[in-house]
Amino acid sequence: MNLDFSALDNISARVEKGANFAGYILGFATGPLRIVVGKVQMIMGALFSLGYLIMHAISRHPDPELLDNAKESAGYTMHGAANILRGAVETVNLLGGIFLLLIYDFGIGRFHYSYEVKESGVETLNPFHPDAHPRGRFV
Repeated sequence: MNLDFSALDNISARVEKGANFAGYILGFATGPLRIVVGKVQMIMGALFSLGYLIMHAISRHPDPELLDNAKESAGYTMHGAANILRGAVETVNLLGGIFLLLIYDFGIGRFHYSYEVKESGVETLNPFHPDAHPRGRFV
């Protein structure tokens, strides 16, 4: 079973970018929602990654794409952790929290989804992204 991660990544990225801006004003509402979404991402990413690894291990003729899918799924687990952290900062929504979010959104980079198109000049913080700096890549 191979998933089309590119469609899922692009939809997730669009929704997340909209939620980023909403979080500046409505952090008390978007923060807890982002924490829930992050937990779901972590659980589903771990389950899918484990499933792909098991399928690869028990297959008579292992498909290398199963390992690629396991890595993509692990990226969702890491992205979920980042969303939980951001949700906690949004929920507090103090001046320091807003400053931290501004630095993240407009300064240090973005935790891109693996198939999300990277904006020019914006560094990805996702070590599974194909355009990640080689020093920060896991694979």
